[in-house]
Amino acid sequence: LKARKVVARDGKRIAALPVPAIACLVDGSFAIFGGANAEGMCRVVNPVDFRSREVPVTELLQLTGGMFILVQRRFAGAGVSRDTFGFKWFLPSLWRYRRSLGHVLLASLFVQLFALVTPLFFQVVVDKVLAHRSYSTLVVLVVGLAAIGLFDVVLQYLRTYALSHTTNRIDVELGRRLFRHLLNLPLSYFETRAAGQTVARVRELETIRNFLTGQGLFSGLDFIFTIIFIFVLFAYSAKLAWIVVASIPFYLAIGFLIRPFLKEKID
Repeated sequence: LKARKVVARDGKRIAALPVPAIACLVDGSFAIFGGANAEGMCRVVNPVDFRSREVPVTELLQLTGGMFILVQRRFAGAGVSRDTFGFKWFLPSLWRYRRSLGHVLLASLFVQLFALVTPLFFQVVVDKVLAHRSYSTLVVLVVGLAAIGLFDVVLQYLRTYALSHTTNRIDVELGRRLFRHLLNLPLSYFETRAAGQTVARVRELETIRNFLTGQGLFSGLDFIFTIIFIFVLFAYSAKLAWIVVASIPFYLAIGFLIRPFLKEKID
């Protein structure tokens, strides 16, 4: 903390003091000075019982003799950031853990690629094993498919663990920044708003983070692989691929139609 003692002998200087400040009372005690309004009334908070009252500037001068202590919190850099809250507010925390999130995306990439193994396995079984009665090839394919399945399970577990660990660290980082911001808000902010409103805003932060590092992250990855799977379908059969592509709007329409009913049931 950075603190310095100042003397304010008139109402103009008192109104210009940065708040909150510490008022040094003539009886040796202290109070919190919350600022002065246009009518010349000053907000004073008793630090013992946290009761707030408004007193005229003249009375405050009599109580303090014009002695105040200005307190400023020191942060690394040029003070508290005043950037508007938005997606940009989350970017520093996400960028800080970009390597861990990259590992999660890499694991998801292999999980998606393993989804192509099963249809390719049945293709080889039909084309090679059944047609040529090559049972030795079937044994190799079964062993390979079992190994890939086991690796897929282990990889999904590691992906879930890495994502959970990373999101917990991001939560701590975002919580630290949020509470630092709350502690630097003026007293008037908390006096004009109910405590439940502030708590609700804090909880909404977790919802946004869950979307950015969970649903939003994997939805973008799934969209990319959907395009890849469609190209694979066209490589096998253009007619069957067009049937799949033509059915996509129907699935989207069904999703939009049932969404209001699901939202109503959840609420």
